[in-house]
Amino acid sequence: MPRIRRTKYENEAIAVYDIEFDEGTIGIRFETDFYGKHALVKSLVEGSQADGIFLQDNHAIKAHAIQPGHVLVAVNGTDVVNQPFKNIMQCIKMAKVPKTLRFLDPNVLSIEKFSKDPNMQQLVNRDDFGFVKDDAYILKHRRAQKYKKWRFRNDKQWLDLIMQYGGADKLNESFNKGTLTEQTQLRERMEPLIVGGIPASHRPAIWKILGNTKEYQDRYSQRYYQELLKSDHRYSTLTDIEKDVGRTYPEHAFFQEDKGKVELTNVLTAYAVHRSDIGYCQSMNFIVGILVLFLPEEDAFWILCVLMDHILPSENYSRSMFGAQVDQIVFKRLVQLQVPDIAALLEENGIDIELVSLQWFLCIFVCTLPLETALRIWDLIFFYGQEIIFDTAISILHYAQQGILEADSYTSLFQCVRELGTDLHDADNFIEFVYAFMNHEARKSPLDLLVNKFNKLFDKPFPIDIIPKQYSMDDINQWRREARPQSFVIKIFLLDIKLSFLILINMWKMDRLEERINGLCGGSPTALDELVRLCEELELVAMSTRVAPMDASFYSLFFMALLTLGRLDEARHLWKRLPYKQLNGFAQIWAVGQALWKRDIIQAHAAASALDSVVLDVKVTPLVAELKRSIQHSIAILISQAYTNLPIENVAAALGLSGKATMEFCAKCGWRIEGNLVYPAKMAMVSTNAIELDELQHLSNYVLHLEQRSIMKV
Repeated sequence: MPRIRRTKYENEAIAVYDIEFDEGTIGIRFETDFYGKHALVKSLVEGSQADGIFLQDNHAIKAHAIQPGHVLVAVNGTDVVNQPFKNIMQCIKMAKVPKTLRFLDPNVLSIEKFSKDPNMQQLVNRDDFGFVKDDAYILKHRRAQKYKKWRFRNDKQWLDLIMQYGGADKLNESFNKGTLTEQTQLRERMEPLIVGGIPASHRPAIWKILGNTKEYQDRYSQRYYQELLKSDHRYSTLTDIEKDVGRTYPEHAFFQEDKGKVELTNVLTAYAVHRSDIGYCQSMNFIVGILVLFLPEEDAFWILCVLMDHILPSENYSRSMFGAQVDQIVFKRLVQLQVPDIAALLEENGIDIELVSLQWFLCIFVCTLPLETALRIWDLIFFYGQEIIFDTAISILHYAQQGILEADSYTSLFQCVRELGTDLHDADNFIEFVYAFMNHEARKSPLDLLVNKFNKLFDKPFPIDIIPKQYSMDDINQWRREARPQSFVIKIFLLDIKLSFLILINMWKMDRLEERINGLCGGSPTALDELVRLCEELELVAMSTRVAPMDASFYSLFFMALLTLGRLDEARHLWKRLPYKQLNGFAQIWAVGQALWKRDIIQAHAAASALDSVVLDVKVTPLVAELKRSIQHSIAILISQAYTNLPIENVAAALGLSGKATMEFCAKCGWRIEGNLVYPAKMAMVSTNAIELDELQHLSNYVLHLEQRSIMKV
């Protein structure tokens, strides 16, 4: 079934669209363009999957999909625009099923603009809530949502419930102020609807009902929120809040605008004044960011108050973060109890689950789970309370248990732990699992033991493959009390706790930076400066985290971008500090840099051409092509400065091009060709060695960062 993404580009014509194919022959014949580049649709095989889509009634598909001349630009989220034709065909062949092919209509948007303009906002992937995501995320999310047609029925049941009670206000009165019998009956009716998911349109109102926000708000004056914002006490935390606001959800347009930043700052400041005993704690900004995204500013403030005072353990967000550390001690005990194999493996490899679980608990999963799944967890928390946080955390581990136990190295195990929960796009499936787990307590009676033996004998599994829940909220509170005597130890290591949290925040930043870098891997010269800036930021964050260095693929991108831009001083310093010199590809890339540094352009071109035979990360391949074009341009400048005319065979040999490609290159440069001779037009020399003031400032900041790291170590 074709999935067309419409873009408002020239009369709202479709520029880019995706088509998902099942197992079997796709049935599209491809050809290259005049220059031997790209994969263009030539024709369709009659009776194939591709041909079958035109049997549908959808006029948009019939009119626009898979037309001759359309360009294949991505396969399962991997950019293939600048790949050789042979590699593209191999990429299609090796892609996992279902295979999602992305096509570009060059009549609407030229391939040049698609490849080189990083500001084409219509080509940026965003999820249902407006967050920028890479292709892999979007494809996984689409596949998880593909068969959720029954969602309409659940939404209608919510609407019927609200209308039956005469609106949200009347429903609030019955839920929070009705008789005990009325409240019990209403909770029983709402429970399956909560588990099924609150519709996005009703979620703000239902959250306010479940949290009894109106009763909390009625304790204060009508202008209480405005008075908090005018209080002189707001300045005590304003500096810390403003620092974090700029780092909150940079991948969402709302938080890059003044309105989003002001609302986020106001709610956090007002709460810090309202609960001066708690103040402001890092991670609150991510919770409040979600609230202001879905609720008016003042409503977000009151919901936050209810969350902190009545639902979440507010002690977790105190200045000392004492409660957060206590809960981590309790959670580690639960991990040993519920998933002992995982606990043993992590302990054996020296990996502390707190590296990820602390962020889960403090940010309530919004920085880990796909947002739709995280919001569904929030629905359960509003209804059942904070025990759901522990249940969800254990469920994430249980979901990933097989992958964790099958990890064959420390690196793969660490990566698996770091990515826990990030692929849970099927919110319905995961919520069903959490709900089943929270209601599936351990069977301990003699009759239950007999039933278990019978099930085991006849291989009858539980309806859902889950482990029995072996704790209750009473157990959690008891273990919290037992963990509190360790407060003396916790206070001694308070600095370590704060540093651990900073490490978690930095790991989250690394994930976001990696997503943004992946979105710029098309080889566009106009995007290279931004790619370098993001790689520099990613490297600094990775170094400050001190858990794992920046991934080798991003170092190779960083390296190639610097060479392509001619920033050779920075490339030399990168080579000196590179932690992956021994890996295949880096020495060959540096061979290009060495030749460029010596101004041996011919040798640089030979070294760059040799990269075609090196197995590099797929994201680096477009940059290799761009680097070769850049070197060819430098060679052309030297030729134009040194010769008034020369044989075309010599030009072809110097540029490493075929005869036909050489003639096209000369035409682009404005060089005259007469017979077998080329008459080069003079081309201006471009110096790349001068250091600009902003580069000098950037270098100074980097040296200052290294000095601060040295002081921290001392």
